[in-house]
Amino acid sequence: MKEDMWVFYVLLCRKGTYYAGVTKDMSRRYHQHVRGKASKYTRSHPPKHIAFTVGGLSKHIAMSMEANFKNLRRVKKEEFMRAEGKLWNYFQEGRAPLYVTIRDAHE
Repeated sequence: MKEDMWVFYVLLCRKGTYYAGVTKDMSRRYHQHVRGKASKYTRSHPPKHIAFTVGGLSKHIAMSMEANFKNLRRVKKEEFMRAEGKLWNYFQEGRAPLYVTIRDAHE
């Protein structure tokens, strides 16, 4: 049986904050956020745009990424998004590193 595919995503909100979540349908979920129907946070901090996504994940991995991301400080969140973007370029070129670890300063 084919495993469901999940997306981990990060929204940049109008006040400059980030919101992270997981979904199986990014387009539907984003429009729910825009309409204020997806979460209490984005109801009061509407999204400007989607800042980052990683798709094709198991539910467990997507939720783990979300939980870990939410525990990072802003600088580390931005480092994570930049590092993951670089990973995608490596994958497209066929030379992916084994893993990337981003640690927060308070660890």
